[in-house]
Amino acid sequence: MKRIIFSFLLTVLFASPSQGAGLKNQAEIDLLLFKVMALAGEGKTAQGLELIRPYVNVPEAEFNVAIAQLKQQQPEMTQRFGKTIGTEKIKSEVVGESFMKITFLQKFEEYAMKWEIFFYKATDEWTITKYTVNDQISTLFTK
Repeated sequence: MKRIIFSFLLTVLFASPSQGAGLKNQAEIDLLLFKVMALAGEGKTAQGLELIRPYVNVPEAEFNVAIAQLKQQQPEMTQRFGKTIGTEKIKSEVVGESFMKITFLQKFEEYAMKWEIFFYKATDEWTITKYTVNDQISTLFTK
């Protein structure tokens, strides 16, 4: 059976330092991501991603393409994995004082999708520099 990989379910987004609003601290980041993932857990993934729009450092058109791709692939995900039944925060990782990655699962009836959200703090605020959503759960396990 052909394995469906959603590694480009959402376009991977990279920063352009002059764009995007910032988040001041971990509490603001957590609040934002829990709102995003709560919507994802209700099956409203595109609505959840709209909440991060101000904090992602990409042109508007690129973000719109990512949202359109998600909407297009949502029925395929539901067919393959079942309905969304919730989310789970897996881990937060910090490298130095400038980089952070937060990992969540979007849980479906039959499987889960891994969300990784990357943050960068150049000066006083955190911005989202990259995010991925895929079905490569095995990467969560270390050797």
